[in-house]
Amino acid sequence: MNYLCIGRDEYLKKRFIDRFRKSVPGEKADFQADFEIFRAGESKITDILDSFNTQPFLSNHKILVVKDVDEFSSGDKDSILKALKSPCKSATMILLSSAAHTNGFLREISELTKVIKCDIPRAGELASWVKKEFNARGKNISITLANLICEFSGNDLLRLENEIEKIVAFMGDRETVDGKDIKTVAGVTSFEKSFELVDFVLDKRLDKVLPFIEGLLTREKPHRILSLLAWQFRTFIRLKSVRKNASMEEIARAAGVNTYFAKRMAERAKRFDRLVLESNLETILEADVNIKSGLLPERVALEHALTDLCRKR
Repeated sequence: MNYLCIGRDEYLKKRFIDRFRKSVPGEKADFQADFEIFRAGESKITDILDSFNTQPFLSNHKILVVKDVDEFSSGDKDSILKALKSPCKSATMILLSSAAHTNGFLREISELTKVIKCDIPRAGELASWVKKEFNARGKNISITLANLICEFSGNDLLRLENEIEKIVAFMGDRETVDGKDIKTVAGVTSFEKSFELVDFVLDKRLDKVLPFIEGLLTREKPHRILSLLAWQFRTFIRLKSVRKNASMEEIARAAGVNTYFAKRMAERAKRFDRLVLESNLETILEADVNIKSGLLPERVALEHALTDLCRKR
């Protein structure tokens, strides 16, 4: 079975890939040998197809992730469709697209794969998503408190999942979340600090960034700091699409935060070019992958990412 992950939320795509990898027997131990990532515009279609048709090296199954699949040339698209029509039993191809809706090519792929929707839940669905995530971990939470977590964390799913994991760990054996759990664990101190960190990145002050994270690391793990930064850069990208004369309430809805934080984020978003924001987000996601795959220690991956962010123009 091959898969098409379509939508704009990178967290949902990454979570699907991570869970799929864990579901493959024996893949975890040798995942670097038989797990490959390709991208349209950077990878040759011949390399992708050769890998797809080559037997796994160390494990029983090979996994190929192909990013931006709808950006291949027409000839390369035909080659991908041909490969999908003759699937390999020892390999799985996971195709990624950021398109909001299927076009002709993606519709053809969808007929040959299992489609995984990767869109952020709408505002009215977000609290329900949080509630389901708690339920999946054996915990109960009211919709009111789920909304409170969303208020603290915005609509970044990676950040929300990190908050849920922290709250669940804090609760221990208790089954029902209460307000004290949220205020103790998911407070806004680190959220505020992340604004300061972004300011240093904006000003290219690497001399300030590295000493600053020393204090931040006393209360947050490196992957949590990365998720806070990723959430901000994703939000900045969304704010670039908000109409010029939008009210603060409209900006807050687009950002997924209250008007106090929305105003501050809108001011920072103006200082970034959209392409730079997308590049920054890619840097953060790469650091997150390096941490979760064990390629780099958490602290080293965080410092490398921040160094790269400060050097970008």
